Amino acid sequence: MGLVLSLYVEMGLFSRETSFFLKTFWGIELSHQTILNWIISSSFLLYPLLDKVNSSSGQISVDETYIRLEGAWGYLFLGFDPLERKLISANVSRRRDTRAALALLVDAISRCEDLSLLFTDGNPIYQLATQLLGLEEMANLEHIIIKGIKNEDPISQAFRDKKQAVERVIRTFKRGFKRLGSCSEKMAISQATLLAIWYNLLRPHRALGGKSPVRIPELEEAEGHARWCRLLEIATRLQTPMENKIELAEAL
Repeated sequence: MGLVLSLYVEMGLFSRETSFFLKTFWGIELSHQTILNWIISSSFLLYPLLDKVNSSSGQISVDETYIRLEGAWGYLFLGFDPLERKLISANVSRRRDTRAALALLVDAISRCEDLSLLFTDGNPIYQLATQLLGLEEMANLEHIIIKGIKNEDPISQAFRDKKQAVERVIRTFKRGFKRLGSCSEKMAISQATLLAIWYNLLRPHRALGGKSPVRIPELEEAEGHARWCRLLEIATRLQTPMENKIELAEAL
């Protein structure tokens, strides 16, 4: 399974290409459907590791992009910490509306300490979502709107880099979704989960000296697909009784 995740998620191979490489180089025979089944099951197993991704910078940049869900347009919403380089939240939605924006922000608030700055484009769904959070006293966010693609006002000029940071993450995720074509919502959620795990826990970032944004000691000595195997082991232990979960959380 570590090889499958490394080839499919990190290398960006199609499921049939992953099947071919496994058979050709390692003599492992797996159908492409089995690989897709493993992708979905491993994403649900690994999802609790995203709870280890917390931000303390107090700011988040949010954007969304189109994806295809069962023959119709769907949307992927991302919340990114431009200072700590962490992907805070990734949500799949069938609609590009205030409810979807609110769901993303609520998830981000649960992972951020003293979240106070929100950077978005001019989409009004974020303005409405921010107002709803204030009315419910869930957060008091200073909403900074970066308009268009040119710096035609002082605010856009001052904070353009915040918008560009999340746009770069969007492009990285789009490459991962492109090979899926039109997929089920379950597959889209699995893809977003695994990409978020890879981006935060495994992917080296040049701005962080070649380190990942979230570092887990157990991964320090692992290389290649062995890192995915370690993550699966950690995630499996998270399914154990509560006292073991507390001990593991303290270790991490």
